[in-house]
Amino acid sequence: MSLLGVGAQAAFGYAQTIYLLPMSLLGTGEAAASLPEMAEETAEEDAERIHARIRQRLGASLARVTILTIPTTFALCFLGHEIIRVLLQSGSFDTEATQRVDRLLVAYSFALLGNASGRVLTTTAYAIGDTKTPARYAIYRVIASTVGAVVLMQSFDAMGVVLGAVIAAWVETIALGLKLRARLGGLGLEQVPLGKALALGALSLAPALGLSHVLPESFARSFVGASLVLGAFCTAFAVAAPALGLFNVRSLLRRRR
Repeated sequence: MSLLGVGAQAAFGYAQTIYLLPMSLLGTGEAAASLPEMAEETAEEDAERIHARIRQRLGASLARVTILTIPTTFALCFLGHEIIRVLLQSGSFDTEATQRVDRLLVAYSFALLGNASGRVLTTTAYAIGDTKTPARYAIYRVIASTVGAVVLMQSFDAMGVVLGAVIAAWVETIALGLKLRARLGGLGLEQVPLGKALALGALSLAPALGLSHVLPESFARSFVGASLVLGAFCTAFAVAAPALGLFNVRSLLRRRR
């Protein structure tokens, strides 16, 4: 990080802070909620039944993560300006700073599903008593992220650091997924409604983008305008999710509590 300029370091820090907000809720939160549920399944004596039940639990957790992270990824990619304006833009944090942070936020967004899924996979490994594999793969991830960042930052500055982290996140998650699939006989991925999750993301995003284009430019760049656009996204999400048969917001909030 010390190889980056002051401005690049600041932009990197802001983008990482915003990215960690949904990551903490969607990935870490789901992993924490699923651990006791999976741990209960290991009380069964029959190994085949244990694996079948954990696959069921794992598939359900990965489905929830996918349903939530894909629309969030859409928001980070296409509504980054609005998110940054609401959370950060004031005083010396001007439009130019917003654009610098937004570019990094877009890159970070592609790691959201990988990181969130990786948290759930790590929890699954812990539940079946395997603590060594996640620790070993975490070391590999740090190495891959460091090497990728050092190489890519020569050409892409702070963006290279983010891209290195994104690549490392997916490498770790895929490797851990393959390991657990061999151990459990599957990951329950048949429960993941990928198509519906993509549709949910598109349906949530469309009204927000439409509103952002209709609003006067000066108003759209204000805190109130950005808040209205983000509110349109959240409202559309709350309506579209149950309409697609994915879940209702009330049941999701009960699980988070």
